Amino acid sequence: MSESSQRIKIGVIIDAIHEQYQSGIWKGITHRAKTLGIDLISFIGTSQDGVDHFDTHYDVIQPFAPNSDIDGVIIFSGSITEHHGKDFTRNLCKTFGNLPLVCVSEKISGFPCIIVENAPGIELTIDHMVSHHNLHNIAFIKGPNGHAEAEERFEAYKRSLIRNHLELDEELIFDGSFIARDGAKATRELIQKGIPFDGIVCVNDHTAFGVLEELSRQNLHVPGNVSVAGFDDVKEAAMLQPALSTVRQPLFRMGEEAVNNIVEQINGGRIPEETVLPTEPVYRRSCGCFSDEVENAKAIHTHISGLSPDEIVNNIFDTTYSLIATHSAAYPGDDKYREKLQDLVDSLVWDVKKPLIRHIFLNEVDILLFSTSKFADSVSLLQTLLRELTVYVTSLFDDAKSIASANNILQQGAALIREHRSVVEQRVLLDEKHFQLNINVTSQRVISSFEQRELLEAIAKGLPTLDVQSLVLATFQEGSINRNHWHYPDTCNLLLAYNQTLGKVIYPRGVTQISSHEIFPRELRNPDKPHNHIFMPLYYRDEYLGYMVLEFAKAAPLFMYEELRLHVSSAIKSALLLRKFKAQSMIDELTGVYNRRGFVTLGEKMLASAKGSNMELMMFYADVDGLKLINDKYGHEDGDIIISGAASVLCETFRERDLIARIGGDEFVILLVSKKMVDLEDKIRDRFALFEQKFNENLNKPYKLSVSLGAAICNMARNEPLDKLMKRADADLFGKKRARKLAL
Repeated sequence: MSESSQRIKIGVIIDAIHEQYQSGIWKGITHRAKTLGIDLISFIGTSQDGVDHFDTHYDVIQPFAPNSDIDGVIIFSGSITEHHGKDFTRNLCKTFGNLPLVCVSEKISGFPCIIVENAPGIELTIDHMVSHHNLHNIAFIKGPNGHAEAEERFEAYKRSLIRNHLELDEELIFDGSFIARDGAKATRELIQKGIPFDGIVCVNDHTAFGVLEELSRQNLHVPGNVSVAGFDDVKEAAMLQPALSTVRQPLFRMGEEAVNNIVEQINGGRIPEETVLPTEPVYRRSCGCFSDEVENAKAIHTHISGLSPDEIVNNIFDTTYSLIATHSAAYPGDDKYREKLQDLVDSLVWDVKKPLIRHIFLNEVDILLFSTSKFADSVSLLQTLLRELTVYVTSLFDDAKSIASANNILQQGAALIREHRSVVEQRVLLDEKHFQLNINVTSQRVISSFEQRELLEAIAKGLPTLDVQSLVLATFQEGSINRNHWHYPDTCNLLLAYNQTLGKVIYPRGVTQISSHEIFPRELRNPDKPHNHIFMPLYYRDEYLGYMVLEFAKAAPLFMYEELRLHVSSAIKSALLLRKFKAQSMIDELTGVYNRRGFVTLGEKMLASAKGSNMELMMFYADVDGLKLINDKYGHEDGDIIISGAASVLCETFRERDLIARIGGDEFVILLVSKKMVDLEDKIRDRFALFEQKFNENLNKPYKLSVSLGAAICNMARNEPLDKLMKRADADLFGKKRARKLAL
């Protein structure tokens, strides 16, 4: 059990969270972890800015993950091996020592693994293509050499050809690496060389996507000219046109079993070396099959008469029971579900017998579409219910007029269901577009922020609109570290951290360090709910900048995290470059505040911004009392101590967004913007006096720091220029000094 929490904490090492195969497994992990009340932190091993271009970050993840107070780790060994080789994955596993560990989809000697049966799915697919669709020249596009799952699928292809009395033709076999362009390339080669083929089976779905795209470009119909099948059944497979026939891996269940395996290890139980899960072929249009909905869309010629309403309800209950998620907390139970079915049957009878009361049955269908959506696919369920009711119309009614009326009402119900499905689909698209707009707006604000504080404000305001409820943003001590010489730091610089649920924000002034072991500050962890965090290294070209930890947002598309990582990384790099430029040209070397040039440049921008936003501007003019005496009596080094002290007290007194500058010798100016100036000057003078006193208490010198302040509020109505405002603040300073001398 981790020291930081009473909950189990599992780490996940994943290559790319937004890749469809990996995301299917990852969703099973997150679901099971949430069900068991387990904390989760996923370390993203690659970043992607193009279809096939990856940057790898395992040199950052390897030290951060084992040191992150986790109780066990799940490693996506299949995907990692695909890109980096088996030796790399084996060494990665070894870095976790004796920590409970399980691999997913690729066997690594010495470590337990969750795998699937690759061969049966391929063999059944080939058998189906031969026996049901009469194919004889079936090509195969392989995966990477040495990849265990890919080779199992290829061997299954060869065995199935032999079993179906088909010749193994080397011209029909192509190398690949699990990506779409391999499928497109192999398809072009088949066509250009004139090799006869009537089917293509691919090692995975993404390869099959490339095949389908190339066949479309070549104006070949699928499945009329060529049948195509893949492997995995990623979400996109069913959404293509034509829908892709494939072999369904139990991706979600693989993730769930991985969590179960780790928990069993943590609790001291024995676990098998291999947990093997079955696959199943899914036949869709691309191999020549039609969907069940199309197959079942037939006129009902079978009518069953003589049944009582109770018998009808019982039959419909039995037929539709498999469509219901009875384990769902929203499922009201069998008795309540029977009551809903009884109400539906009764409403049809009443609608026919009471035609003056409009839409009794349609209203009941509408209610069921709403109430069953929490524990079933309500559209599929209602379609089945109406199809079943059509069979029993002659049991409910015995005259031709009533039967005809009931059939018409059932057709209206079917139209209502189709309309509901269309509205739901449009609503999903609108929600996705709205969310994408929020992503675009937040990304634009991030990448257009050049000042570090402006960037952090853009992140703090923008990410909660994307349902990211907690975040940590930290940079490495050196600011940016060459990736070829990167090393694990003991501490990192915390730039921003928040937890929306707890209402807590850490917005440090200056440099605040956190232990690299901690990753996420303890005070921002919610003790009442399990966490699901995503750890992403921040980088820019050949430099590692730091890391970002985001809380998983269920409503967000998984590509969002990669998009945010790229934009935040670029913006941080820009902020670092700007800070470096300022240090060279606009920063006073002695005090670290702005110099006269910096003040004029940024002051004009503040003045213009205040005018555009109806804000007020105030300037303070400050100089150090008695500096000449200190220089003459103790030396200029002590004079510099006092000047630097004055700058530090000013920085403590004013906000980070306020403009503080040393304009020469012992003189400083401060420019600030506020909505209202009432009592502001007095409050600032009180704060300054407090911090000046604290400084003097720690000074341990024979002299003390004393600073005089003058102030002036800008006359915005008259477009008062900056130099005139400075003169008025200086005059106020002189007047206060003179009054103080007279008082003495």
